[in-house]
Amino acid sequence: VASAQNILIYAHSFTDAQLVYGYDGFLNMYEWLEFTLNTLTNQNVNIIVKGHPNFWGNYYETEVMEWDRKLWNKIKNTYKESKNITFINFPITNKEQLDLLDPKKTVVISHHGNAAVEAAYLGFKSISSSCTPWGNEYYSFCDTWSTREQYNELLCNLENTRFADVVKVKNFVSDRYIYKSSYHGKLVWFSILANEIGVSTK
Repeated sequence: VASAQNILIYAHSFTDAQLVYGYDGFLNMYEWLEFTLNTLTNQNVNIIVKGHPNFWGNYYETEVMEWDRKLWNKIKNTYKESKNITFINFPITNKEQLDLLDPKKTVVISHHGNAAVEAAYLGFKSISSSCTPWGNEYYSFCDTWSTREQYNELLCNLENTRFADVVKVKNFVSDRYIYKSSYHGKLVWFSILANEIGVSTK
């Protein structure tokens, strides 16, 4: 990379939904995050790692949240001497975080999180796994990988990361969240069932 730029990485829960969308070269989110940091550490970039809400959530306590915190702390301790890595270790909304960064000088990396969709919609360059709800050719609005080798190539050539395809972002958001028969729509089967028996979809 010719000059330093910002890389915003969204850390995922280490205990939830592993491989739910398929295999892309990584067995779990810990392995993926570690590989990402190891690959980027020696590059001329400023790395920001935004923690998952599970890492500090106190609204309910479960054993898996405790595991998440332990693994997050292990990651932070492993890279605490890296001068180009900043860990966001407190709650902040995605919009608040993105407002602090310049879309022209920032690449957003998420394995499969909706934060990548939000960032792309706001004009940020994005990289994500192909094992996502938007990973097919019709919806794929950002650079994606399907193998570890492809991911390494993307990380080592960040200057070639493309800006989001706005049409594809809008197609995905419309079909996923606005279309009445979509997963989040009023006509999806569990919404109809919930309405019939008088309970919320939640």
